[in-house]
Amino acid sequence: MEERHKCKLCWKSFANGRALGGHMRSHMLIHPVPSQPESASSSMADPLQDRESETESSKKPTRKRSRLNRRSNEEGKSETAGAAEIKIGVQELSESCTEQEPMSSVSDAATEEEDVALSLMLLSRDKWEKEDEERGKKKRNNKWFECETCEKVFKSYQALGGHRASHRKKRAETDQLVSDELKKKKKKTSTTSHHECPICSKVFSSGQALGGHKRSHASASNNESTIRRSGIIISLIDLNLPAPSEEEDMASSSRHRLHFLLLLLYVKKKKKSHSKGEGRMAISWRLASSTSLVSIHRTPTRSSAFISAMAFSSSSLELVLKYHNQTKHSFTGYARGPRGLDWANQPNPFRRYLSAPLLPLQHPNHDDDDDSPLYSCLFDSLPPPKPISLATISHLFYHSLALSAWKTTGSSTWPLRVNPSSGNLHPTEAYLIAPPIPSLSQSAFVAHYAPKEHSLEVRAHIPSSFFPNFFPENSFLIGISSIFWREAWKYGERAFRYCNHDVGHAIAALSIAAAELGWDLKLLDGFGADGLKSLMGLPEFQIPSSSGKGKGKLPEIEFEHPDCLLLVFPNGTSREDLNLHYLGISSALRDFPSLEWNGNPNTLSKEHLCWDIIYRTAKAVEKPPLIYSTSSSFDAPFTSSALFSHTSYNKLTARQVVRTRRSAVDMDAVTCIDMSAFYQILMHCLPSGSTRGEPQKEQLALPFRALPWDTAEVHLALFVHRVSGLPKGLYFLVRNEDHLSDLKTATRPEFEWKKPDGCPDDLPLYKLTEGDCQKLAKGLSCHQDIAGDGCFSLGMVARFEPALREKGSWVYPRLFWETGVIGQVLYLEAHAMGISATGIGCYFDDPVHEILGIKDSSFQSLYHFTVGGPVVDKRIMTLPAYPGPTTTVA
Repeated sequence: MEERHKCKLCWKSFANGRALGGHMRSHMLIHPVPSQPESASSSMADPLQDRESETESSKKPTRKRSRLNRRSNEEGKSETAGAAEIKIGVQELSESCTEQEPMSSVSDAATEEEDVALSLMLLSRDKWEKEDEERGKKKRNNKWFECETCEKVFKSYQALGGHRASHRKKRAETDQLVSDELKKKKKKTSTTSHHECPICSKVFSSGQALGGHKRSHASASNNESTIRRSGIIISLIDLNLPAPSEEEDMASSSRHRLHFLLLLLYVKKKKKSHSKGEGRMAISWRLASSTSLVSIHRTPTRSSAFISAMAFSSSSLELVLKYHNQTKHSFTGYARGPRGLDWANQPNPFRRYLSAPLLPLQHPNHDDDDDSPLYSCLFDSLPPPKPISLATISHLFYHSLALSAWKTTGSSTWPLRVNPSSGNLHPTEAYLIAPPIPSLSQSAFVAHYAPKEHSLEVRAHIPSSFFPNFFPENSFLIGISSIFWREAWKYGERAFRYCNHDVGHAIAALSIAAAELGWDLKLLDGFGADGLKSLMGLPEFQIPSSSGKGKGKLPEIEFEHPDCLLLVFPNGTSREDLNLHYLGISSALRDFPSLEWNGNPNTLSKEHLCWDIIYRTAKAVEKPPLIYSTSSSFDAPFTSSALFSHTSYNKLTARQVVRTRRSAVDMDAVTCIDMSAFYQILMHCLPSGSTRGEPQKEQLALPFRALPWDTAEVHLALFVHRVSGLPKGLYFLVRNEDHLSDLKTATRPEFEWKKPDGCPDDLPLYKLTEGDCQKLAKGLSCHQDIAGDGCFSLGMVARFEPALREKGSWVYPRLFWETGVIGQVLYLEAHAMGISATGIGCYFDDPVHEILGIKDSSFQSLYHFTVGGPVVDKRIMTLPAYPGPTTTVA
C-alpha cells in the first residue's frame, strides 16, 4: 500500500487512487469547496434589482451583499449553519432589509433573500446550537458518522457515502416526476392558450398582435412621468404612489401577482448579562408568509363615559373601519387604484363657476414684506388685528391658498400653490362668506375663490342681517370642500385619505396667514353636512351609482363634498361674542337654497372612473348637526409656543416662508441639522405650546388652536438619521401626555422610553431604541430613498379606534385633518431653517405598526413625513405665480 494513496484529512490508506477519490467525495459532502469570488466582468445580472422610485435617477444601483450573508460566509468556515443565534442591532436590521419589491427569480439558484431566510429559519432555533455541539463531540470521540437527512449513524465515511447515494436517487426520481407533471401542464395549457395582455387584460389571437399592443403601453409609460395633455405635467415625484417596477406599474401588478416570502422583524431585548451597558435593543428576524404578514386583532374597547349626545350608527363605524383596512398598503400588495394614468381625462386643477361675476383681488407688493413679522416671532405673539378690507382679504388668500409659482421644463408647465397637496392635484376648494366689504361688495355675499386668477367668483348675495345676528363684529367665514375625483383619478381608493390630509394643510395655511394679520381662526364643528352645503351653495352630494368596473361620463363624481367651516375673527374678541347660537344659524341656513345662485361649475373631465367606497365612506363620516364640541379652547387666549433655539431660523418673514415653501423631491443624504434645531421643530409641533410644566394635551398654540376638539389625538414616531449630538434611532413625541400609558402598553415592552440628552424639560420626546434606521425608514415608506436620506423622517400615529367609538365615525376625517396641520408646520419649520420637507402618503401601514409593536387598532399610522437637505433639479425653471405663463391649462 503506497504512502501516496493516504487521505490527508483522516490519514486512512487506500490501495489505489480510485478508492481514495471515492473516499474524498464523502469529505466533500461535509466540507464543500469554498465558492470562488465572482468575476468583475461577469455579465450575470442580479435577479433582484433595486426598484426605483420617482425620486431616484434612472441609473440602476449595484446591489451589495447583505451584512447577514457576509457574516454567514465568514462563520461558515468554523461553524455549522445552526451554530449560533443571530442578534443584531437596528443598524444591521435596516441595512439588510430588502429595498425593492420582491419578485420570483427565474433562476434555479436560490435568491439572496431565500438564502437569508433559510439561514434565519435555522438560526432561530436556539436548541440546535447545543445539539450540534454534542453531535460534533460524538463524531470526534466515537468516530460515528451521521446522515444529516435521516440521522442514521454509520461507522465509516464509505458507508455514509453509499447511504447518501440512496437519498440522491430518491430526490432525482422526485424531481423527474415534478418535471414530467410540469411538462404535461404546460402542454395542456399550450393547446388552449390565448394571448392576454397582463396590463389591460385584452385578448389577442396571436403573439405578434399582443406584442404590438404591448408597445403602446411601453410608449405610454415612458411619457407618463413627464408629459401630459396640453403640455402640462403634474409632478416629477409622487410619494403617495408606490415605487415603479422595471417592467410594469407596481400599483396595478403587485396587488394581484406578487407571491413571495417576507422577512419581518421583531424587537427583542438582550439579556443584561450579554451587555455591559443598560439593556439595549436587539433585533432578530422572523420568517413569515405573505399571507400572514400582519393581522389586526381587534379587542373590545371599553366604553367611554364621554359618549356624544347623539348616538352614532354602528354600521357607519364598520364601514369606516372597512375602508381604512381595505386601503392599507402592504408588502404583498397596494390599495386598489387605476391601472396607469388616463392622461386624456386628467381633472382640471381649477374649478370655475361659469357666468358668475368675478371680483379681482389685490396682489401684495413685495415691498410690503418689511411690515410682516419674522416667522419665528409669529408663534410667540400675534400683531394687532387689522380691519376687514379688500387689502386684508387679498392678503389672506394670497398667503394661504393662492398660486406660489409656475414650474416649466421643455414644453411642460405646471402650477404650484401655497398650500401643499398630495401629488399637486389640489382637491380642496374654498368659499368666502362675508359681510359687506368696502371696495369689494356692498352687501353680504358668498364667493368661490379662484386661485389661478386670484379672484372671487360671487355665487350669491345673502341677507344683510346674517352676520350681525349670529357672529362677532369684524368676522367672516371660510368654507372648505373637496373634489374627491381629482385625487381618485391617480390614487384610486386611498384618495379619500389624501383629500383629508389636504383639508388639514389648508386649515393650517389659513390659520398662519390669518395670524399674520392679527386674526384668530376656529373650526366651527357644530354644523352638519346639510348646513355646510346650504352655506356654500353646493348641490346635494350623491353617491355615484357606478360600481367602478369601467369608465363613463359620471358628472356626479365631480361634485364637491362639504368638509368644514372656519370662523375668522380679530384676536382678543370677548368670550360673550364667541357664544354662537347654532340653532338660530341652522334655522337661517334653511333659506339659503332659495337664494339666487350664480354660475355653474365647469366640467373637470370628459370621462370618469368611480371608486364607490370613497363616496360611501364620505357619506358615512358626515357629521350630524348640533353635535359640537364644548371646547374650552374656543375662547382661550393665544398661547405662545416655546422658543428653544432662536438662532436655528433664518431671518425670513412669515410671508417669505409661506410663499417660497416647496416640497422636496429628493434628499441629499448628507445634510445634518443640530440637535437644538431638531428640538425646536418638535417644539412647534406641540399642541399646547409653552405649558410651564403642565402636560401637553390641549390644542392652544398656533395653528392647532384652530381645531375644535379639546385634546390632541396624533403623535409622532421619529426615525432620526442625521441630527448632530443625538444618537440615531427610533424616538417618539407624545403630543397628548394623557396617552402616554396607553402608548407604552400598546407598543413593545422592550422600548426604553427615556428622554434623550439635552432634551428640554417641556418637550415630551422619548428615545425608544438606538440604531441606524435609514434602510428601515426607506423600506416602510414603499422603498423610497427620500425617507432615509433626510435628517429625520416620521410617522404620525393617531389614537384611532377608541376615538371613533367614543365620539363617532365622523371623527375619522378629522384625525387626518390633524395630521395635515402638523404636516404644514413641518413644511414651514424646515423651510425657515434652510432645509426642506415633504409628505409621504405611500407607506406600508401594518409593517409600521409591527415595528412599533401595535397589535390592534388602538393606534394607527395615518401620514408620513421626511425633513432634510433637498436636491434641486436644475433642469426645471421657476416662473412667477402671477400673471403666469401665457399657455396654461384652462
